[in-house]
Amino acid sequence: MASKLCAACTASLGAPHDELGHHQSTEDVLKAAGNGCYICGVIIKSGGWRAMLETGKSFCGTSSLKQAVNVPPGWMKLTIDSFLDDADEQSEDDFEDQSQDTGEIVGGPGFVLPEPPLWGFILQPLEDVQHNVGNYRPVRGDLESPDFLELPLRWFRDCVKNHASCSEKLPGYFPTRVLEIVSKDFARVVDTRCGKPEGRYASLSHCWGKAKTLKLLSSNIEQLCTTGLPVSTLPQSYREAVTVCLGFGIRYIWIDSLCIIQDSPEDWSREAITMKDVYENTVLNIAAAAAAESSDASFSCRNVDFIRPIQVQSRCDSNGPTKPYYVIDESIYKSTIRESPLHQRAWVMQEIMLTSRNLSLTSTQLWWECLEFDACETYPNGLPRGWLSPEHYAVREIEADPQMNPQDVRRKIYVNWTGVAEKYSSCFLSFPSDKMIAFAGIARQYLSRLEAVGGDEYLAGLWKSQLPRALLWCTHRIRPCYRPPGAYRAPSWSWMSVEGPIWLDHAPPLGHRSAEVDVLTEVVGVGVHLVDENHRTGFVKGGYIRLKAMITEFSAVGNTTYLGAQRCGNPDETTVPDSETESLLHMAFDETNSNGLVGMSYSSSVMMTDQQWMQGELGETTRTTIWLNGSGKDDDTRQFGRLFALPIIQWVHEGKRYREGITLVRQDEWPANIFQRVGDFSAEDTAIDAIDERAQKDVVVTIV
Repeated sequence: MASKLCAACTASLGAPHDELGHHQSTEDVLKAAGNGCYICGVIIKSGGWRAMLETGKSFCGTSSLKQAVNVPPGWMKLTIDSFLDDADEQSEDDFEDQSQDTGEIVGGPGFVLPEPPLWGFILQPLEDVQHNVGNYRPVRGDLESPDFLELPLRWFRDCVKNHASCSEKLPGYFPTRVLEIVSKDFARVVDTRCGKPEGRYASLSHCWGKAKTLKLLSSNIEQLCTTGLPVSTLPQSYREAVTVCLGFGIRYIWIDSLCIIQDSPEDWSREAITMKDVYENTVLNIAAAAAAESSDASFSCRNVDFIRPIQVQSRCDSNGPTKPYYVIDESIYKSTIRESPLHQRAWVMQEIMLTSRNLSLTSTQLWWECLEFDACETYPNGLPRGWLSPEHYAVREIEADPQMNPQDVRRKIYVNWTGVAEKYSSCFLSFPSDKMIAFAGIARQYLSRLEAVGGDEYLAGLWKSQLPRALLWCTHRIRPCYRPPGAYRAPSWSWMSVEGPIWLDHAPPLGHRSAEVDVLTEVVGVGVHLVDENHRTGFVKGGYIRLKAMITEFSAVGNTTYLGAQRCGNPDETTVPDSETESLLHMAFDETNSNGLVGMSYSSSVMMTDQQWMQGELGETTRTTIWLNGSGKDDDTRQFGRLFALPIIQWVHEGKRYREGITLVRQDEWPANIFQRVGDFSAEDTAIDAIDERAQKDVVVTIV
């Protein structure tokens, strides 16, 4: 059925407006989608629609059509909104934050509410994007269908022929092992140390999932290298990748589960540190974006009638003439790529970032991303320049302009790094111990870029030149955050020590950005102890930072903190009035569990020497975690030691002082002036005076 528009959607596109009625029931939207309405069809396939149904709500819609922002001039945005009932409207005040990355509303510690029923569509003038859309007609079926690979093969060949920046970094490089595609029916594992293969290799990014998958093991490596295996025995994602390789004329492919011996820690450790080379030198990375399990198929929601954008008549102002526009789902990239099951995996983020060419197999269509060109079946001749965020192009612009001022390059690198690290922190790891190594390739890439413009030192997720302000990262509450037990991972002052999403932006709030910031703390020394000195971004076994700072002690019992003898607040990011003033103090612990309880943890060992403590050599310690239940009952609370506030920055805005810093814990059995980070704090105005009156000044503290 060809895509078209229903009467309600047609009316909403007539001319700019602030509010106009739309469908007034769930049944009306479903009926319109069933009749082929493009807009209603997108709505019923969205996460917002599913969330609405799961909460028992019914669609009652309005629309608005306005000039779009952060896109080329003349583009407009159609917004379809479904009103909430009275009870829901009251609860909207409880929504604290809407993440652009997740589309989730955060309603307090430990609680995640579904996204509101809101849908956006961009109207692009025909003359702006006609070339991008072209005359391509999407092919029905899947990878096995005739002509399905014709378009991506064109993207691939054009890139190989014309994009110099997309070339492999080390021509001729091969991983230790690859899977040789002998024919469409047969494959075998090849050890390249026994003879270098001819040609090039592809790679696969995929979700392992929970399904039992064929793996390379010590017990079957000889069989897989000599006898080989039928392609039909491979899981669906692997077979799809083999089909792409056959269509592209690529004989070899690297798949982690078949090219690393999965029951050999030695082989895994040796191969894990080569991931940067493996993915930087693949001729093509195939991303099974839609598959949450390796047994899942791609293109499960493919409908060719909804791939090509629909053409409509509209006007950019109420009195102007109508002209042709293409209507496109605003979230097409976000929903099929960024929020796909694959892109929630931490390892995959590194794989995608390191490769020069990515072909993504999504639930609806093919996507192409290389260093010089982005396309999909909706825009087969290239995405319009304003379609993706500026951050998407930041690193490309840095590398494409060798004449850029080195200081500008450094600034852009650090800004881009912030977004990358924040995104990585929100991704999931099957094994928390992989946190450092799954990011090591990305860190090496940024380290190389910085070395070209003066250099910097990488310190377990932070950059030395950005200290001490880089210590001001904080966790946020879209899901639990914790420091995992088990093997040592990173110093407490690094965001790498925490499992869960973080914010790295260590500047004042947006409204205060013009204020001059004073740094209150001096870095005296800092270092990390690497497991392998040859791998500066790999595993660490310890780390410390020494600061000359002022510190103010807080005693704490249960979930209540005290400044001196005066009650001052709740560590669960509670706003607390300072005594006899209207000024405020805010405190937050780094850790939150799935029940919404906040807590803290620290590493310790009776076997450590004072020197080991001073150097932060905590590899053989145990972790103590305390969750605070907030009841205030003596039998429900636990003494969790001595807390200290250490300020990092301060500024003045509209006559009021503001301060931000970190919260530290100290146990009496630790050597003098040894601390570990457990949270962050901010203070305003005379609360700052109350802190300073009790502060120890110019103290050299060591945080491990």
